[in-house]
Amino acid sequence: MASLRDAGAIVVGRTNTPAFSLRWFTDNDLHGRTLNPFDVAFTPGGSSGGAAAAVACGVVGLRTTVGRVPSYKASGPNRTVTNQMMSVQGPLTRTVADARLAMQVMSCGSALDPQWVPAPLESAQAHSPCKVAVFKHHATYDVDSGVSASIAQAAAWLHEAGCVVEEVEPPHFEEGSNLWNQLVMEDMRRGGQPAIEKLADEGTKSALRGYMQGLKPLDANALQEAQMRRFSILRDWAVFLERYPLLLMPDSWQRQFPVDADKAAPEQVQKLLAAQAPLLITAMLGVPGLSVPTGLVGGLPTGVQLVSWKFREDVALRAGEVIERAAGFSALARLPMHRSP
Repeated sequence: MASLRDAGAIVVGRTNTPAFSLRWFTDNDLHGRTLNPFDVAFTPGGSSGGAAAAVACGVVGLRTTVGRVPSYKASGPNRTVTNQMMSVQGPLTRTVADARLAMQVMSCGSALDPQWVPAPLESAQAHSPCKVAVFKHHATYDVDSGVSASIAQAAAWLHEAGCVVEEVEPPHFEEGSNLWNQLVMEDMRRGGQPAIEKLADEGTKSALRGYMQGLKPLDANALQEAQMRRFSILRDWAVFLERYPLLLMPDSWQRQFPVDADKAAPEQVQKLLAAQAPLLITAMLGVPGLSVPTGLVGGLPTGVQLVSWKFREDVALRAGEVIERAAGFSALARLPMHRSP
């Protein structure tokens, strides 16, 4: 935020988030529920649901590489291990151009984050059509037809723009997304659960119980093995993204969930978590992911995720501009005049 202010950005307010930023739904006992501007019966997303609704939902979201944007929380300077490896700052905007501009400003260095890397913002690779891996199906996951259709359409647009497009599955996808849950929740047991049980609202507590369903605590040896496995998966992704500089896949295997779906029985919350696997694995690996809207399905925005290798956000942004132009979609222009009560 300091970098944005220094560059002349005008801050008009703060947006809502769930307690401890721990849900894909945006509600809390202090400020209440954030509504999806397209249909109040569905989540606007989370944990940045307030930000998404403020921008208009169905917007561009850039998850930057770990170390691209300096991060420091004065209220919690001793970050957990998974927070250090996976947590990032990034913009939510109405256009890809705005996301690029915001990233450029936000990437200014700070000694408060020793992981910050003064990496170049542009590469020659980003300016030429590239080889794209398309991932739209997986035997383990229930895939919404609207999600797979959005991926197929975006792949066609990239092909028309000169990219070489191949359907291929990235390595260790299911294992990697499951590893996110195991590592993050193990950290949560030690570094967050006591405070959540004491201070959080019931929705957040319920969601956490669902996330932890069936996860056995790891001893020191098992935790080290898990960290070692993460490194091996990351190496295989590095090789994969060298062959395919861009990966096109969903943000989620499912469309937007009804509000409070994570307050259901733990078994149902596990299904919700599984649907988020395309987001979990990019977080687990610390690689950049760009979400780009492609249109409306059933009255709600839909979109795709573009993944590139570390510090190659420019490759994803360039492809995102191709999809944005072809889709001609503006969430703000398509907000309904009347919404569900």
